[in-house]
Amino acid sequence: MNDKAEKDWVTARSLCSLPNVFKELRLQIQEDVKTRNALRPKNSPYEFTVTEDGDGFTVRLAGC
Repeated sequence: MNDKAEKDWVTARSLCSLPNVFKELRLQIQEDVKTRNALRPKNSPYEFTVTEDGDGFTVRLAGC
């Protein structure tokens, strides 16, 4: 195995760490919330929000 392939393996493995996976999940959820809010009818009495709190986040459905 050459050095480049081994380095690529190490890099790929490090991207699978829990903090990196959680970060990617959070980014995907934020995009999903944006997409879902764009699909709401005009003057909708509700909205989805993402609230970040330290290392975590919460998705909420807020209604009037």
